[in-house]
Amino acid sequence: MAANFGIQPGEGHHTFLSSIEDYASQATRISPKERRQLRKTAFDIAKTSPSDAYAFVAEQGRGYSNYRPTNLLGKLMTRPVDYDRFKLTAASAFQDLLGRSMSDTEWQQTSKLAKTMGIKDPNAFEAFFSKRIASTPEGQAKIKTESDIAWESQYGTMPRDAQGNLLRGLVRYDPVQVQSMINSMIG
Repeated sequence: MAANFGIQPGEGHHTFLSSIEDYASQATRISPKERRQLRKTAFDIAKTSPSDAYAFVAEQGRGYSNYRPTNLLGKLMTRPVDYDRFKLTAASAFQDLLGRSMSDTEWQQTSKLAKTMGIKDPNAFEAFFSKRIASTPEGQAKIKTESDIAWESQYGTMPRDAQGNLLRGLVRYDPVQVQSMINSMIG
């Protein structure tokens, strides 16, 4: 007399009905080949944009009963980031917003802060860097705000000093335009 331990399928498990039930569970499983391909594609996408790789993994892994994307997402998130590839983006933002080149010290500080904050995506880095530039005293003096743009729509282009700082609230004196305004008021 043999002892039976655990749950064993009944005699009806090997019937036609059980093979149909088993098909559904097999169809919703991801094969090892598909898993390797998904992983390779995710790591390729992560080279340019980790956030796109996270979205890809979450979307492709949906619906499989034996696939849990958390392991792959964890591996993607712990990969080291080469911040030097963001240097061109930072230099371009610096030139566009402040009109000057970025120093090595400024780059080192910003890249260290981005690394500390865990910023890995190029778009997130660009937004972080632009916000950081705009919050500095130099950025506040040189970058136009929405109120500056509204002021310009009413009074014309806002003048700048020799360093490129905005001269807020001042209007360029144009004698021809002033004379034209006086003539239009008189006559």
